[in-house]
Amino acid sequence: MVAIVTLAIVGSFGIFYAWEYRTQVLLDETASIKETYIRQLNFNVFFGNRGMGVTVETYKIPAYVTLWWQSGTNAFVYLQDQPVAVNSTWTTSVTLHNSGGHYWFLVAKSEAFGEGLTTIHVRVTV
Repeated sequence: MVAIVTLAIVGSFGIFYAWEYRTQVLLDETASIKETYIRQLNFNVFFGNRGMGVTVETYKIPAYVTLWWQSGTNAFVYLQDQPVAVNSTWTTSVTLHNSGGHYWFLVAKSEAFGEGLTTIHVRVTV
């Protein structure tokens, strides 16, 4: 009887863990931006570190990618002003380790190119 209860508890925990840590696409969008594109990303890092894949494409104007975590007045920057060249795809992997709070993802257009729209495509997976 103890073995069955133990298996039920461990199995329930395993199912919950597998569900929370399944591969998820958080963003897969194409957008035209005049200055910035910002999104809040929500997912669980309660059970430990989590890998994130980031892909950004820009078509007319160079852009910069920033990713940070924030909880109240505490913050941690994972990526800061990573350049994405015109007509190219920039890809990276990041290991996230902060639980609680929120993750923020920002793509900013290069100010050196002045006014105008640029189209970007963003894909973020965990």
